[in-house]
Amino acid sequence: MGEIKSTMDLVMEKTRHLSLNREEKKELKQNELRKKLRGLLQKYEGEVLDIENFRKELSALQNSYKIAAKKTLKDEIWNRLTLDNNHADLLKLLQVLCEVNTKSIENIKNEYQNKVSQVSLKRAEQIKALLSERHHISGSAVMPNIEADDQLERDIRSIQAEYRRIFEDEKAKL
Repeated sequence: MGEIKSTMDLVMEKTRHLSLNREEKKELKQNELRKKLRGLLQKYEGEVLDIENFRKELSALQNSYKIAAKKTLKDEIWNRLTLDNNHADLLKLLQVLCEVNTKSIENIKNEYQNKVSQVSLKRAEQIKALLSERHHISGSAVMPNIEADDQLERDIRSIQAEYRRIFEDEKAKL
């Protein structure tokens, strides 16, 4: 009776003669480093690691992979940054470990958030005025449901598109 081989045995037999060239090995190493950095960033954001322990882990990664990890770290942090979320911890990491001046990014985020707040407040006042005018509903207890307002949603999307472009341009500069 014949021997039954596992899938792994079959794959190993078929690929025994294959080997990676230098470029493929470098890319594989870079991908592994990127995954490890993502894990470190996740721990840092989850407050499992503080900035000093992050620095130690980063140094250990650089030593074991023999690759300068600052650019990869910077790229991974940039990929996590968004306009809508507060990423003060990641911006601090960029400043301290990657030596990047993040003031312009912080300013853009603040401008964006202020503009969204202003538009939301303005729209809430408009809705209150409409409720008072059309339905004779007014008073200090009236709280319009601006989350369900289609006009506000369109306005915010427009602001997001404008600031996302500015934000991405600024990230590219840094």
